[in-house]
Amino acid sequence: MKIGSCWIRPGDIVIGDIDGVIVVPRRLAVAVLERAEEILRNEKTIFGWVADGESVQAIAEKGGYF
Repeated sequence: MKIGSCWIRPGDIVIGDIDGVIVVPRRLAVAVLERAEEILRNEKTIFGWVADGESVQAIAEKGGYF
């Protein structure tokens, strides 16, 4: 099936919410999941730094991102 310029094939993962829709090809699903988990771990670390009162500059210097 093709929607606009995006092909959706059997086994692809389609996720949507109020902000939009994303299609993850089945062959990339594991890599996308691993990267999403890595981002989540990093965000939890950043939330901890924010809760501890760290400045944006200090967080950025530690390797955090916004």
